[in-house]
Amino acid sequence: GGGDRDHPADDPSKTKMADAAVDGQVNRGHKAVKSGRGAREKKRAKKDKRDGNQKERHNSRAFGVANTVRTQRSIQRNLDRAQKKEYVPLSDRRAARAEEGPPPV
Repeated sequence: GGGDRDHPADDPSKTKMADAAVDGQVNRGHKAVKSGRGAREKKRAKKDKRDGNQKERHNSRAFGVANTVRTQRSIQRNLDRAQKKEYVPLSDRRAARAEEGPPPV
C-alpha cells in the first residue's frame, strides 16, 4: 500500500535543502569576540592592516626543501621507474628472417 504517494526524492522541491532555500533560512555565523585579549588583538591587527604597517611574518625556511640531495635522488628514482614502465613493442625478427631466406654460407 501507499504506492500512489509521492516520494520526496522524486521531487526536488520537497527536499530539506530546497526547503531551506525557499524559506530563506540563514544560519547564524560565528559570534565575534567583543571583549578581552582576543578582541584587543583583533582590533589592533585590523587597525594595522588599515594603516598599512602590519608585520611581515613569513618563514621562508619552513617552505623550502630541507634536503636537496634526497630530493634529487627521489626525482631521479621516480623518472627511472617511469621509464622502466614504458613499453616499446619489439618487432618479430623471425618473420623478417623468413622473408630473406636462409643466410648465405
